[in-house]
Amino acid sequence: TDQVRLMTVHGAKGLEARIVILAEAVWKKEGGEHTIAFKAGFGDVPDLPYWDFGGFVENPLIESWKDEAKQRDQEESMRLLYVAMTRARDELYIAGSIDKDKPSAQCWKSYVETRVKSNPELNMREVHSEFFDEPVLRYGHDPEFVEPQETESLDTQAQLDWTLEAVRPERGQKLQSVTGLVSAKSQHFDRARLLRMKRGQNSHLLLHELARLQPEEWQSYANRRSVKLGLTADDAALVLQALRSEAMQPFLSEGSRGEVEAMLLLNDQQILGRVDRLAVTPTEVLLLDYKTGGMSEVLNVQDRNVQQLGLYAAGLRDVYPNHRIRASLLWTDHGVMSWIPEDLLSQSCELALAKHNLDS
Repeated sequence: TDQVRLMTVHGAKGLEARIVILAEAVWKKEGGEHTIAFKAGFGDVPDLPYWDFGGFVENPLIESWKDEAKQRDQEESMRLLYVAMTRARDELYIAGSIDKDKPSAQCWKSYVETRVKSNPELNMREVHSEFFDEPVLRYGHDPEFVEPQETESLDTQAQLDWTLEAVRPERGQKLQSVTGLVSAKSQHFDRARLLRMKRGQNSHLLLHELARLQPEEWQSYANRRSVKLGLTADDAALVLQALRSEAMQPFLSEGSRGEVEAMLLLNDQQILGRVDRLAVTPTEVLLLDYKTGGMSEVLNVQDRNVQQLGLYAAGLRDVYPNHRIRASLLWTDHGVMSWIPEDLLSQSCELALAKHNLDS
């Protein structure tokens, strides 16, 4: 329809439009002075409030907390940018107003501009337009200019009546997640199971954080971080053992990333997911999912872990059509990696999608 909808990125989750404009992509949140900030807690310890004095008071511990907060804010900003950009079906415009100062290197426009310019495969080009003071970067065909058409005069008051009406809640299509697609519909969570889940989540978080460091930093970081995460020394040792295993090395090489969020399109259905570890080589795409606890002796098409990786593999085939897609499970308590046969990945994906269609 010929309508313009103004929405926040959070409000647009689960929706799609033919044309999306990120109208203020040069804005960057600036931290205020003399404000209350919070240090993220761990285990059963809640978040710790502290007073942020800006540059008036310098304290090494508080400065380290502020750096952690900035890193969390930046990661959340990148997740929001991913959501915003994937709302567009056909056309995406990233813009913003600039005063005398250049936009921050951390703002969305600068982030996207830097990366598209450094990727020769996108073939971005500069285009001069009478509507903008500076050239714009464009990907794809140039839009056609359409002469404005005469329209009948409108009753201005009638057009403004909608501003007095209560806003109705959005009823966009609810997105399904990969985890939700393969999980059992009803599960019993007792205290013991919740504790096992918490241990698994924190073990995976430690793995993710260690993978971003140099190997010589792993031991000292694991010793400090495991305490904050409520993990035992044995838990930390198992994580380090898994990280140092020979099977893990392809997932630590150049071109690998952790906690990769993905929007998959399967059977005309959008499915959200997050891959624990992803490595892309010139010929292959390698997927890795961490599992803590008991290890499956035999993997089959009914296994939810296999189905989960099967969905990821199917969705990424459209993104990397010329690559071989391989997937594996890393059993962190055992330091064992289980590669899943490609035919089993395909069969498990078909089963997961078929079961979802029957249930919905």
